Amino acid sequence: MRVPKAKLRLARTNGETSALILKMYINNQCVSLSSRISVPPNQWKQKEQRVNDRCRNSFELNERIKIYLRRVEDSIQSLIAKEALSATSLKRMLDTKSKSSGASKYDPKNIIDLFHHEYIPRKPHLTKETIISYKGSLKAIMRFFDTKNPDNVKVIKINEINSIDFYNQFIEFLTTEGNANNTMDKHVKFIVTLLNYAVKKGHTEIYEFRDFKRFSKFSPKIYLTPEELTQISQTEFEIEELTNARDWLLIGCVTGLRGGDLINLKMESVDLANQMVLNENKKTKINVKLPLHRIFLKIIEMREGNLPKPVHLTDFNKLIKKVCQKAGISNPVRDVNSKSGYSPKFELVASHICRRTFATNAFNDGIPPERLMYLTGHQSVQMLKRYIQIDDIESLDLLRDIWNNKGSLF
Repeated sequence: MRVPKAKLRLARTNGETSALILKMYINNQCVSLSSRISVPPNQWKQKEQRVNDRCRNSFELNERIKIYLRRVEDSIQSLIAKEALSATSLKRMLDTKSKSSGASKYDPKNIIDLFHHEYIPRKPHLTKETIISYKGSLKAIMRFFDTKNPDNVKVIKINEINSIDFYNQFIEFLTTEGNANNTMDKHVKFIVTLLNYAVKKGHTEIYEFRDFKRFSKFSPKIYLTPEELTQISQTEFEIEELTNARDWLLIGCVTGLRGGDLINLKMESVDLANQMVLNENKKTKINVKLPLHRIFLKIIEMREGNLPKPVHLTDFNKLIKKVCQKAGISNPVRDVNSKSGYSPKFELVASHICRRTFATNAFNDGIPPERLMYLTGHQSVQMLKRYIQIDDIESLDLLRDIWNNKGSLF
């Protein structure tokens, strides 16, 4: 007998989740069975039969899907061997196996289970970008343990990452992979965060992780000057994808929105009548009102009343490097992560340059930090000052101008 191909498909729904239906042909009859698994429809990848990794609980859902499909395959093979395959017999066998397996248990002392089944569900305030970053750090840890124990990389006990010996080996592994200091610092920060949570919840009583050394963030904090923004705005691109990224970059630099807030901006938040942008900062939950800059208005006008097309933050970071390269933003910038000690400026451009550019240029235009923080959504002047980039030459010129404009000797 020919083995039927079983595929999961989304049931029709208008809600936030959709049930997955198992569909196949048995004896030339279409059979549909409920999998009892629901997923966000916009995160479902039909060809791969899994949900997107960007989905908050992607690990748990994909594990359930994998187990269910394996159960279906085993049941079909068993019924074919008995020459008893039918829609009814398959449903009965799947129901029996589902009841006997019970709810899947997780081990809170396995960091993979702890992260996906406990930490993430209990941290609803985490942004999508933070979760993606954390998942990237977890994958780095899994890659490390894959070199140690490739047969059981899905079980990594808390105390296996809670020692100075692990820390030293992990840093050596990351260095061999060619990771920059910033990336290694991000992974160490994730480990410390997760282990602090494990201590708080009583999953471990070992505190060695508190001796893990963080890496200094050596990447230079650059911003785009008004002259460079003009260069970028006047550069023409043959590829629409780059034009689209250019427009988002310019909007970001005149609004100071965080990367996640920027690319999720909708026209509903743009008040053309009062020429304002209304935005809730996803990180701080602070509502921010910003005046519409003329370049923002020009972009909306050129796009016939619309914002640029949506783009994922990872793609945006790659595209704006190409945008700045094409616009000639290539002056050498000090970069200790580079072998030569310098890198072309466009290579260091990422979404956060928008926020630094807005803050620095607004400060240079004379807006005091105490007022500027309300426009950027920062909770303190101290936090804001991290974004204002003033170099030595600018400081010297400012002091020189003050002295030259004084009428008295002192």
